[in-house]
Amino acid sequence: MFVFVVGSTQVIGKIKNLLGYGELELKKIATISLRDKNKALVRGFEQNFMVYEPATQTLQAYGLEGQEKWVFEEKIENPIFSNTATHLYIAERETGRIFCVDSLGSIDWQIDLERTIRMLQSSERGYVAVYSEDEEEKGIVHIFDMEKKQRGKISLNQGYLMDMTLSQEADLLALSVMSIANDKIESNVILYNMEGKLLGGNKYDGDIISRVYAGREQQIVNIGDKKVIGFSKEKGLLWNKEIEDSIGKTAWSEEGFIVLGLVNNKKTIIDTKNRNRVSIIDQEGKELNKLPVKGEVLGIDIKDDRIVAFTDRTLYLLSKDDKDLIEKKVNNDIQSVHMVDKDRLALVFNDKIEIIRVKFKE
Repeated sequence: MFVFVVGSTQVIGKIKNLLGYGELELKKIATISLRDKNKALVRGFEQNFMVYEPATQTLQAYGLEGQEKWVFEEKIENPIFSNTATHLYIAERETGRIFCVDSLGSIDWQIDLERTIRMLQSSERGYVAVYSEDEEEKGIVHIFDMEKKQRGKISLNQGYLMDMTLSQEADLLALSVMSIANDKIESNVILYNMEGKLLGGNKYDGDIISRVYAGREQQIVNIGDKKVIGFSKEKGLLWNKEIEDSIGKTAWSEEGFIVLGLVNNKKTIIDTKNRNRVSIIDQEGKELNKLPVKGEVLGIDIKDDRIVAFTDRTLYLLSKDDKDLIEKKVNNDIQSVHMVDKDRLALVFNDKIEIIRVKFKE
């Protein structure tokens, strides 16, 4: 992998939004070439972004101008990533190794579970939750602190873990566990503290809770097949919002809102092209926006209140409270998009990454 920083900043274009108000200016800052086409993993971390390529099993950090910052010296096999503002956590799926890495690429601690790892989550309070399975596919959630001490251990003897999340402001872990008995689907969202003590939860008959997010004031936001649900440890069910469309990609902001990529699958006599939408729902269940996009939303990322979504060859940009959506077409297939800063995007194609500066104009 090498970096080619454009000598003079290139202006990609100025685009008016769909309703004709405002203006957006995009400038390409740098291009990073990828060896492992269509397989690179990219993740933002502490105003840098990380690039992992399976062919070389290497992890490299780049700055906002596309300059290489550091290379992680350990070879990593089939990783899962999670990060906070100060630390990056890396788990190898098959080997069970877990690394805690600081913002300079140095290892703070390392653990070897010697079990297959399926999920990894971390919190700003210094906790790491790891879901692993043994040879008989029995699941265990391990909870570690910043001193790599195991604080809690949760055994899942029944059901299948769909998702888990750690609260960023409280010692709270939420698990979504699905089970099937007598041809009936049941989902349980279960709350634990960092010692693995059961605190409560909610049961959902006939629903698959595929994603869970932790909000403020110990509130949990659940994503079902056709609904978004809010509940808290203290007050129980807070709200239940039915969604007419199918829910696809989702992203959660620590500012207290969720962004959904929606698809309307209803067959109509007249084919309306704008069947896809981006919906923004706050932590109280209020829909702030529901804006049409052309094509299925393939990914969403958020930085503070700035949102970027993409389809196969189109970027959509907006802020949480905007009523307008700005679109920008590109002439290459987009693999993923990451907001590495409020005004910087890492735009990932099959063979390269472009660092784009985004400038909104009134």
